[in-house]
Amino acid sequence: MVGLSLGVVLVLAATAAIVWAALRTRGGPVEAVRDYVELIAAGDAVGASQLVDPAQYTGYDGESTPAPPPTVSAGAEVTASDDLVLDRDMMAVVAGQASQRIEVADVALDYGDSPDVPVGETVDVGVTYLLRGVSTTAVLRAERMDDTWFGFTQWRVVDPLLVPLVVQSNTPELGPAEIRDDEDRHDRGASSDAGSAHPAVRVPAEIDLSGPDAEGASQRATLLYPGVYRIGGTTSTYLTAAPKTVVLAGAATTSTTSEAFGDVVSTSLWFEPTQALSDRISEEATEFVAACFAAMPSPPADCPGELRARSGFATDVVLNDAPVLDDITSYQTEHVDGVATEPAVRATFTTGRFDFTSDDGGRDDAIFFLYAWVHPEGDDVTIEFRPSL
Repeated sequence: MVGLSLGVVLVLAATAAIVWAALRTRGGPVEAVRDYVELIAAGDAVGASQLVDPAQYTGYDGESTPAPPPTVSAGAEVTASDDLVLDRDMMAVVAGQASQRIEVADVALDYGDSPDVPVGETVDVGVTYLLRGVSTTAVLRAERMDDTWFGFTQWRVVDPLLVPLVVQSNTPELGPAEIRDDEDRHDRGASSDAGSAHPAVRVPAEIDLSGPDAEGASQRATLLYPGVYRIGGTTSTYLTAAPKTVVLAGAATTSTTSEAFGDVVSTSLWFEPTQALSDRISEEATEFVAACFAAMPSPPADCPGELRARSGFATDVVLNDAPVLDDITSYQTEHVDGVATEPAVRATFTTGRFDFTSDDGGRDDAIFFLYAWVHPEGDDVTIEFRPSL
């Protein structure tokens, strides 16, 4: 009878040891990371930020750097020295606008790593997720914390799963851009917001615009949770940009040996002229040219050079062919310390022509050129006419 009781005790002890080991393993680094990324997959940005506070991450400063900001080129790593935008509230709003969220495919320890590390040490955990059927892998660190009083391990996810987004524009002064709810999200069977921390949020989230990096413009990266987002420009009477859908995913290279984010996701919003801008430029050009001819023989310095060159001897000047608006487009501009020295949007005109009496008494004619620079100012613009590009 004693032997039977001892056997039962041994079986129970073995069973308890197995259960304890299983529970202890269940609280490992892989499970900690999985719990975190599943919150992102569910659209619970608030819960994800509470579990892994982006503001406490040591891989960036948590605040934008002083102007002029450093340049972050598309495809370059974003580190603490770069100009980053971090706003947890905005992250939550943006997550509520996602037309598609990540699908967690796999979470596993990085090759060669083991959870049997001392308290305070970290291991690398690979996260593979899908967006629109495309697989992306990120590496996040998990830190071993003190065991619980009954011997269970505890782990803390160190790195937030964030992707740097840069939105370039020919007219960044028209920023910020807006991340909006995709109008056809439900038509395409996108996941509902049930269980989301922000089920009713549909207010557009604002995101800063950067100038073209190819021209040396400063780049401003905004850190967001991965997802599919629709980005549009602010409404303007004179310039408008078609919205774009952006798949925001990146292989974060954060690991035990690096505190750098992965590649920047770069997209662009190119503003195009509206009919209202064409009409306004044409109207102001007519008034400007008329004023230049009315000012003869002393036209201002911004009047066509061909007219000013004849101001000392030409009389009876008559405008024969007024210049007509030909095109409005964006030009490359010089940047100093990352800031554009001139506006990018400019207008060209057809060649103008005028007759005049020269100093020998004969009639002659000449052509002249006209160009316009468009300075966006909120919902308004200032048109500046110049004699040359």
